[in-house]
Amino acid sequence: MRFKGKRIGQLLSVMLMLSMIIGSTTVIATTVDERAASNKYIITCVKDNLDNKDMYIFANRLNSLGYSKEAENTNVTTSSLKNYFQNMYVKTVYHTGHGNVGSIMTANGSLRTGDVTVQAENIIIATCLTLSDTSWKNQFGGTAEKILGYTKVSYDYIDEDVVNNLGDALANGNNYMKGWYLANSPIYYLNDRWCGYVKEGSNIVEYSARTGNIPKASTLHTDMLEKNVSASKALLADERTFEDQFKNYLDTDMTRLIPKEKAPAKFMSTSEEFLEKVTTSRSQAVELAEAWLVENGYTTEDITLDYVSAIDAIVNDNDAMTVGYIVRYARTIDGLNIRSNGACDHISILVNGDEIVSVSDMWSDIHLTANESGHELNIMPVNKALENASKEISNQVKGGKVNFVTVNPCYSFQNEEIVPAYEFVSEDGITAIVSAENGEFISTK
Repeated sequence: MRFKGKRIGQLLSVMLMLSMIIGSTTVIATTVDERAASNKYIITCVKDNLDNKDMYIFANRLNSLGYSKEAENTNVTTSSLKNYFQNMYVKTVYHTGHGNVGSIMTANGSLRTGDVTVQAENIIIATCLTLSDTSWKNQFGGTAEKILGYTKVSYDYIDEDVVNNLGDALANGNNYMKGWYLANSPIYYLNDRWCGYVKEGSNIVEYSARTGNIPKASTLHTDMLEKNVSASKALLADERTFEDQFKNYLDTDMTRLIPKEKAPAKFMSTSEEFLEKVTTSRSQAVELAEAWLVENGYTTEDITLDYVSAIDAIVNDNDAMTVGYIVRYARTIDGLNIRSNGACDHISILVNGDEIVSVSDMWSDIHLTANESGHELNIMPVNKALENASKEISNQVKGGKVNFVTVNPCYSFQNEEIVPAYEFVSEDGITAIVSAENGEFISTK
């Protein structure tokens, strides 16, 4: 019995020591787990006609920043996506695929705004139209910080550029809201459709540029080209070739020597707040932008004001307040804008209050030389070019429908050569750049 008692005493001592060690270890492990959880991410998509390469690119960018992957789901169901959004131990959830107003398409249906209380810290929804439903601001749980996405139609192929830009912005120390703006601002047609719902203290703030430039045109008379692409009857009857505008192309070799030169994506302010809630004047924003151009040596010969778009902030359910303006300039050749289906030459200046807070600057070295032999110029009529490109445009649309209503002659880049092109503009403002020579949707890859 004494032996048994001694053994019991020894066991009790060991158990006490283990308890102390395990207890101490548990405290340490919990701290490590909590720290690790703050840098965990989840990537999801659905098996459909879209390319999901963007989610892997973004995953690699997050890995390089010290994140670790919690889950990857390539055909996510509604219940799984809901669970991912509700995971309070995850830093970032990125979903790419089709969407619609207030909803995300899943493998077995859709996840709608009211179906989920978001707990993951940062949600990025790379789908069309999903954030146009403002009730997302009511879906924040205690640990959610930002829900980012689009209010209008977007294209599949551009997601790769956006996530690379976002990776750059995060690497440069920007938070996710600033990063989302910087990721989209270099791309001309995304200026009026990026959106972010952000927790600031006890408030939920919507930042967006919903009031971007939208062409005014009647949509009463349209014809379908594809299941999700239509055009006005006037555009489909347009046989113009704009050869007068392209006439200098015949006598000039145009080459982009150094493509995609741009300044690092960053904000001047280190504040966590995206933009201060101060009234911003449109005229003052333009004055500040013009002064920046002069100070930085840009001439007026090949640059033109492209657009001025307001950024509104809506705090909780209050009225919208204009807190910033995007003043964007385009690069021109012979008076025609250079356009691309991705990022191309531009200067985009963000003004908040009475100061410039961010600049996106991409300015290639373009070489123009006389070509005595001349080019052979074969321009396809507007309507034929659009019809030819419509199938590829349809494949790229991530949700909703695109109805093209106007066209502008422009130049674009194809294999670093500068070529004549058409800029087709839809009624909601999205564009498609199509070769004027062969009617191809000009790839950015």
